[in-house]
Amino acid sequence: MIARAGPRRGLTLLGMKLLLVVALAVVRVAPAHACGVPRFGEDMAAVAQALVGAEEDFDSPLLVLGAGTSSDSSARSIAVGWGWGKRQVGGMFPGSSLSRVMFELRQSDHRSFAATYGWYGNHLASLGFDGGISASAAGVGPTARLTLGLHGIGVQLAAGVEFGPAPRPYGAAELVVDVLDLTGQL
Repeated sequence: MIARAGPRRGLTLLGMKLLLVVALAVVRVAPAHACGVPRFGEDMAAVAQALVGAEEDFDSPLLVLGAGTSSDSSARSIAVGWGWGKRQVGGMFPGSSLSRVMFELRQSDHRSFAATYGWYGNHLASLGFDGGISASAAGVGPTARLTLGLHGIGVQLAAGVEFGPAPRPYGAAELVVDVLDLTGQL
């Protein structure tokens, strides 16, 4: 006849096994921590902090130079302004996210001046959008610019309408250089 263990004896054996595993784990981990070996959780927190980097408030003057073509003829532009926002230093995707005010002088068949407010970011790639008002001898009206690029060199698409004696729509595509982004200051 085979002796069988009762349910109570099975629970006692399981409890003893669990107690033995916990005791072995404490004996193995305690000396490692006492010797200065960091815990796994601390390592993971350090890795997460290195991937995120540090974020700081940031403001800076801005300078953007451009050349390309417009609905009139060839175009050249220079824009100066001020940007403010957050800059991520270090981490996996360093860069800035800025609000900006820009004042632009564009020369094609005629000279125009624009004042815009917009957003610019340069984490993985450079992306900006600005909207505002443009004025020339032909009239005054709304304008918008979209900038796409990489590390300060990009393509800027501009469009608008100037209302004067006759409405004059215009568009432009330029190769632009954001000087501060190109030099790594943004």
